[in-house]
Amino acid sequence: MNASSNEINLQTSLLGFCAFNRNFLFYKDHGVVIRNDEDFKEDSSSVILISGGGGGHEPGQIGYVGKGMLSAAVCGNVFTSPSVTRFAK
Repeated sequence: MNASSNEINLQTSLLGFCAFNRNFLFYKDHGVVIRNDEDFKEDSSSVILISGGGGGHEPGQIGYVGKGMLSAAVCGNVFTSPSVTRFAK
């Protein structure tokens, strides 16, 4: 498999995850899954906690996004963590 097809498969997985559960948003350009529930949008006093990790076979860190857990997860490309310049685009 080449890199472009791996990246497309990862994006498809993340889009499917967010389509299945409307409490999440996926920012395709940055590979970020973020909470979108009412509690998160209304509570500006909470601490925002973000985790990053490689896409791998499954971007496991997105499973920890939710109320009382992570606010967002940043997914790197397949088998690589997100770079620090991910948001500099």
